[in-house]
Order: sequence, then structure tokens, then C-alpha cells
Amino acid sequence: MNPIQAVRRDQLNAQIAALPPDVRAALIADGLDESRTIQNTPIYSTVRFQCDVSFLAGTPAYVITPQPRKAFQYGVGQEMTVAGFDPTSGCTSPPRGNIATESHTNLRRGGETNDNADVYFWGLSCELWQQSEPSLVAMLWDLCALELSLNGTQAIPVGTMSMYPQAGGLYGAGMSQIIEPALNIPGGSGQQGSVYPFMSNGNPMSNSYRRFPQPFKWAAVGGGGAKDSNMSLSVTMPNGGLLLGSLPRIAAPPDVAAFAAPPSVGATIRFQLLSVSVGRRSVNT
Repeated sequence: MNPIQAVRRDQLNAQIAALPPDVRAALIADGLDESRTIQNTPIYSTVRFQCDVSFLAGTPAYVITPQPRKAFQYGVGQEMTVAGFDPTSGCTSPPRGNIATESHTNLRRGGETNDNADVYFWGLSCELWQQSEPSLVAMLWDLCALELSLNGTQAIPVGTMSMYPQAGGLYGAGMSQIIEPALNIPGGSGQQGSVYPFMSNGNPMSNSYRRFPQPFKWAAVGGGGAKDSNMSLSVTMPNGGLLLGSLPRIAAPPDVAAFAAPPSVGATIRFQLLSVSVGRRSVNT
């Protein structure tokens, strides 16, 4: 072994030693050698529940359809219809459209690992986007089920979103200079402004995630006969749901402001895998 190979071996051993014991055992059992490279870059993907308004006896109602929203099934620049994003909806809050950007996912192709690497993942976190509708989120967290698939057919039930706290995002509240505050609070530039609370799925610390009982392997396409190379995470409300809004309110100055339910509401959830990617080292670097 030449000096360069020895340094590379020591680097690889240090990376493996930093992983959880069961993940380390899985990597070693798979026969890693000095020709492999390991990356700890997180893998994430986003789904959207978007509901347009209809009316039941004059009451605003938002229908949640039962079809699955699937994460990890699209890449950057691809359509996200499979994940529930609908460019034709009247929703007035971001995200709009259904073409994925780097804020939605860091996959390049739907269902496949980046650079055709093998991915071992041992945990999952469920991050709530801040501009989601709270009443819709509460229903989703109660009624949605998660299913994991690594081969496109066989589904593994892995629980509900309430079981998977978020490992990032905003927390607490801030003071907005652009939102109108209550009548007795000064606002605008340099003033106290309006309180703007942030909603999150638990305390968003880096170790806020749920660990699986054992690591899963998301295999590279054509990687030695492994069939588990098409990853998806399905989020489903099995029987659908109906979210009722409040009746319109007519303004009555000076104390009563007008209110009308919006044409559409939505909730956006970003799933992050706690993972490590293992691939063959490039001959050029």
C-alpha cells in the first residue's frame, strides 16, 4: 500500500467510526474497501397538501383527497405532481407551481440515489414549512399514515408524522415590521411591530428525528443485483378529510374587521433522511 492509499484508508476508517454502530456494521458487511467514498450529505424531499374551497350550506369547506403524496419520487427541475403540488390551485401562499427547486429536494432523478451511490439511512425527520395552515396541519398530523418503499411495490408502514420530529426550521416568534399590529402597538420601521409566531413540529434541534430499529439500504441502480433501488415515502390520509372554515364576517367599523375564508389552503412538509451515501471513488479526484 502506497502512502496515498494509506491516507485514504485512514480517512475512510474515521468516517465509518463516526457512524452509528448498526450502520457501521451494515457497511462493513457490504464489503467496503479503499476504493469507496462516503458522504454524510442529508437527503430530503417535500410533499404538499393543497385544498381548494367549496361550500357546505354556506360554510367554507376544504376537501383533503385520499390519494398518496409521494416524497423522493422527483428530482430538481422535474414536476412534483406526484407529491401533491398543483399549479392550477388558487392558493395564495408559497410555494406556487409544481417544478422542483433545491428547496424541495436535492435528488437529481426521482426515486434514484445521486451519483448512483448506495444510501444507508437510519432515521427520518418531518419538517413543517412555516407558511402552512395550522388547522390543516393538525388534521394531517392526526390522520395521515407513512409508508416506505424501496422497490416500487412492497410498502413498509412506518407510522405517522407525529412520530417524526423535525431536525430544523424556525421556532418561537419574531416581530414583523411589515404586518399591521394591533391598534395599541406601534409598527413600521424601527418600531415594535406585529408578533409573528413560528409553527414547528417539536423543538427543531439537529438531533430531533426518529431512529428506525435498523438501517435501510437504498441501493444504486444495477448495484450487484439489488432490487431496492426505487425509493418513495407515501403520505396518505386513507379516507380523506374535510376541513371546515369559518363563515364570512362583514366589517362593522370601528371595532369589527371583515373576514373571508381564502380560496385555498395548504400545508407543506419536507422529509429528511439521516443517511450516508457510499459510492465508488472517481478516477479523476
